Amino acid sequence: MVRCLGFESKIEARYFCKFHGLNVTEEFVVLDRTSYVEPEESWLPRRSQNIIESKLSSRIGEVMNGEPLLPLSLPTPINSFDDNLRFVGKLDVNVSDISEIQTKLVVQDKPSVPQPEVVQEVKPEIKPDSGPQKLQYTNDDVKDLAKHLFWEVIGDMAKEVSEDLIQGALMISNGTQDVCDIIVEEVVTEYVGSLSQSYHTEVTLLKQKKDKETMIQSSAVHFTSVIIKDVVDQEVLNLATAEIREVKAQLKREQIDRGAIEISDELVDLVINEMCEEVAEEVYQKDVVERLEELDDICHCIELERAGRFLQRWKKEYLARIKLKRSMLDFPPAVAMDNSYDTVQKLIPERQNDVCDNNGFYVNKLAKLKIDTPERDLTNRWAVDLMLSAHELYRKICHLKSWQPLDIATTAGSQLQKHFKICKSRTFYWKLILSLPDLRLCGGHEEKDVGGLLEKWLRSKFTKGKDETSSDKDKDMLSLYRTEIQYSHSSIVKDLGVCIKAVKDEELGHSDLLGTNGIIFVLPPGVTDDLSAEYWEDARSRLQTLLQLKPLYPPVPLVIMIPLLISDDLDDLVYTGLDLPSFTDEEFVSTIYLRPVDLQDYGRSLDVTQPELNQELQECVQFLAEAYPPQADIKVKYLKDFIDDYILKKFFSPVLQNLKQRKQNGFLHQMPEQLVILFNHVISHMTKVLASETLKDQSWPVAEFFSTKSPTLCIPASHWNTEDHLYCIEQLTESLQLPWFLNDDFEKDDWSEICEVLWIYIDKVIDDHSGQAKIDLSSKYELLSIFNQLLSFMLNNLEEKFELLAVYMKKELDDYHPPDSWRFMESVKDFNGIVFL
Repeated sequence: MVRCLGFESKIEARYFCKFHGLNVTEEFVVLDRTSYVEPEESWLPRRSQNIIESKLSSRIGEVMNGEPLLPLSLPTPINSFDDNLRFVGKLDVNVSDISEIQTKLVVQDKPSVPQPEVVQEVKPEIKPDSGPQKLQYTNDDVKDLAKHLFWEVIGDMAKEVSEDLIQGALMISNGTQDVCDIIVEEVVTEYVGSLSQSYHTEVTLLKQKKDKETMIQSSAVHFTSVIIKDVVDQEVLNLATAEIREVKAQLKREQIDRGAIEISDELVDLVINEMCEEVAEEVYQKDVVERLEELDDICHCIELERAGRFLQRWKKEYLARIKLKRSMLDFPPAVAMDNSYDTVQKLIPERQNDVCDNNGFYVNKLAKLKIDTPERDLTNRWAVDLMLSAHELYRKICHLKSWQPLDIATTAGSQLQKHFKICKSRTFYWKLILSLPDLRLCGGHEEKDVGGLLEKWLRSKFTKGKDETSSDKDKDMLSLYRTEIQYSHSSIVKDLGVCIKAVKDEELGHSDLLGTNGIIFVLPPGVTDDLSAEYWEDARSRLQTLLQLKPLYPPVPLVIMIPLLISDDLDDLVYTGLDLPSFTDEEFVSTIYLRPVDLQDYGRSLDVTQPELNQELQECVQFLAEAYPPQADIKVKYLKDFIDDYILKKFFSPVLQNLKQRKQNGFLHQMPEQLVILFNHVISHMTKVLASETLKDQSWPVAEFFSTKSPTLCIPASHWNTEDHLYCIEQLTESLQLPWFLNDDFEKDDWSEICEVLWIYIDKVIDDHSGQAKIDLSSKYELLSIFNQLLSFMLNNLEEKFELLAVYMKKELDDYHPPDSWRFMESVKDFNGIVFL
């Protein structure tokens, strides 16, 4: 099979047999019809490397046969009829054919062990004809037969002699080859060893020389770098010390100025607040308190009037009863008509009632016979069926309501309305994280069933507007939709974006918790009193991971749901087991609300159809909405527009105002170095604001509402406050700074020298950006206009790929103070310079 079917090895042939259900024993295939199967799939064809390689050096017939092909020998044709056209029954075998066959068989044997074969002539049985025939042989036939016999004998003798000679020659050739190999090996080994030794010695000397030169060069470089480093460090230390002194003095002056401004602002606010409180108290006292007192007096009068009416009526009834009682006492009672036995029976408690009671009477002490009519009985049965149907309908309604998703706008709308005044934008976002436990950590099957039912119920209550294409199970998006909430007693309508996600510990990311406003943390069933148990360690680790992945600000409210099989007060146990005070101290959590789920009231199987359980969940959602964390005053603007507006406000406006004042006094423009210092100071402050460290800790916005399909929506992506993105913004804004302008004498009479200085500076600014935003210079061109063209050139250099969103805090942006040199120049009224002609 290996040769015929072209397998690479016997192992591949064995796999082929097993593929068709045939058993293989050693090198034989057991052909069993019962075990043979026809597979549904065909055997995969493979390339036979042995056949392909053998075809390159041998014939196709030899490859398929597995050995060289025998030479083609056509038998000599024999005529079965004589010259008289009579059939000849006896056939003569040609001796040449027999000798050729013997020669071929001998050649195929191995030459080392020649085994001559004896060819036995098989004479076919000749059936005599019906009539006797004479066989005649000619002399030529006899001669040919004798000649072939002689040739055969001579060939055998020559073959024996040649085989002996060949064996001797092979023995001599093998011995000569072995001796030659030994001599060549000894000579070559000795020569190569001496040559290798000399080469190794020469290489070692060259390597030592090279190492010595390298060591000398490295030592020189090292000593040079050490000396240069020491000198540079000393110079840098001296410069840094002088700079620190100047900075400290400047900071002290700025602190004094800021302190005075803040104290004055606080005093003004305090006085205004006191005055407002006095006025508000007077208005409240006049309009509210007095009116309420008047209403209380009127209400008290009405109550006294009604009480007086009831008192008069009661007095009449009481006097009537007293009068009746006195009149009855005037006449003695009649003698009792009952005998002593009946009187005693009446005094015996729980006596047998022999009369009809509740539409029936007692036949004996246990049996009671009803006396209702059939119609009344049918009416009672119909009433019972109606009550059962009503109860069943009530249970179905409870079931549908228990699995119906919560309407956040209705449940927590009133609690969220008070935050509308703080939120100035029309869209209001609220993101809730539902942290579910890992049920694999539960001990028993009963706890796993309860935990699984609770998880399924919570997912159902918070699932609304879910994206059906979501395939992630651990980070399941339960709700993502927008709704409208109308402010109470007003026509203001705002959009509320609701996002609710169910997460577990596995594969949580930064974007999953970005913009979170509340967390519901569900503990697994099986609360234990042992604080060192694995239950509390896993729960504490899950809560710590969840809070650390969320950005620090603002702190969010936390609701902890505790499934309990017994009704106990476990607040201290939960606070200690989860280490909740540490999270509150580190400002991860703003407030905590514990909500025990008492499973004993609902049965150990957690009957979620009970209205009380739904009410408890609504209270948790209302608590989270009530404790909505305040959002930072973060502004978003396109980066290019932000840079244009801020440079216009902080650079061009004060420069043009100062220029106007200088022109009124008849002086020249500001010096170029002053303009460069002011511009670079503005860019530096803008860079600090855009790459501020406080932005990294802000949990804003809700990343799920950011969509690349709506580019008009000015909401940053989820990675806006990562280190890489802030570093990119920082590098981009720092690239806008102008190089330092060398202070030159602009009072020279030679205009060409000043133009040359300006051209050198312009070349330094534009660098390799030639051909874009070209600057036109001419005589009597204002210096400020030149800087305006330079700034426009650098702003136009921002390509479209850098059209990013600038996210900043307005408080930090407004905290800007111009450099000292510029404030000194603005404060000086007597300008020393040349009059502008």
